[in-house]
Amino acid sequence: MYKKFIKNPTKTNEQIYKKYRNKLNHLIRIAKKNYYCKKFSQAQNDIKFTWNTINQLLDKQKSKSFLPRSFLNDHNIEINNPNLIANNFNDFFVNVGSKLAKEFSHDTDEFYKYLEGNYNDSIFLHETSPDEVNRIIDKLECKSSCGVDEIRSKVIKYVAPYVSVPLSHNFNLTFATGKIPNDLKVTLITVVYKASENTNLF
Repeated sequence: MYKKFIKNPTKTNEQIYKKYRNKLNHLIRIAKKNYYCKKFSQAQNDIKFTWNTINQLLDKQKSKSFLPRSFLNDHNIEINNPNLIANNFNDFFVNVGSKLAKEFSHDTDEFYKYLEGNYNDSIFLHETSPDEVNRIIDKLECKSSCGVDEIRSKVIKYVAPYVSVPLSHNFNLTFATGKIPNDLKVTLITVVYKASENTNLF
């Protein structure tokens, strides 16, 4: 249809081509959805198989990023020794809090001056449910970017009905025991270069 439309680009041929193109894309989406629904149904009691299927959906390719071999420190001095670079990073993050604190006015009032009354039992945490987890996941924006788990939000939304039960169980265990899984304590630190210069970190 496409070749016919290219050779003879009339309005009629364009409409025919677009009609069959849209129909084909619709059938492909339905087939793909049915295929993965069947796979997830087969893996209901097999978490390893479930995650293997999710990884197939990810179709991710790790991008290689290269950092420069030298950097400019806060004194605008170029350093290329790995140990010195690490020490400069460390010094920056250790001292950034105190440097920022100097920019604020110092108030001698104690914190409890702003706390009046006694509010015991003022915070309540009710157990979550698979339905609540599904609603929260449904509000996520569909993005192709990943977190530390390398799972895209659109994949999470797709498999939400299958993972909401174990997720809600884990969340409730966290509430009950006060213990947070180590994987939830991980944070990503991204280098933000100054004024589009990939050698100036400060």
